[in-house]
Amino acid sequence: ADSIGVSMMTVGIAIAVIVLGAVITFILKSSSQERAMPKVELHPLQMKFMEDKEQEYCMGSDKGKGIRCIIDYMRESNSEHVTEILSEKPKYSDGFAAKDVFSVHLHEGQVDFLAQQGVKIGDGEGPEKFQAVNRAFRCMLDYAMRTEAEGDTEKIKGMFETVRCLNC
Repeated sequence: ADSIGVSMMTVGIAIAVIVLGAVITFILKSSSQERAMPKVELHPLQMKFMEDKEQEYCMGSDKGKGIRCIIDYMRESNSEHVTEILSEKPKYSDGFAAKDVFSVHLHEGQVDFLAQQGVKIGDGEGPEKFQAVNRAFRCMLDYAMRTEAEGDTEKIKGMFETVRCLNC
């Protein structure tokens, strides 16, 4: 290394910085991945609606893609429409089935968007950690279910069929 004007000490420091950077990146990525995998609790009819939409519009995607589609739809909507969706009157207050609980992967931009709307993943453990997120997901699905029941196929297609690259 000395023949090119770089000391072994400089090479050692450079390698240490690279390793440290890789470790920090791994830790940050792991914590954001954990933060972005909320456990979702839906009513069986909400689950069926979501699965039907995923089968129709998102074949080959993992469970929860329907929720991610609605979040990205909201990210492109005006604030009044986002408030309308997140304020949807709950259609179901009980009857949530343990078999319908699953983890959904959210992209960091989706988590950040929800947090800007006041929907945050809690700090604790257990069901309380995802209480606000679950409430929001159920509002989104109830809104979509009502929209479909009202016959607004264009809006449903806008939610589920339009391909958005907000997380690419």
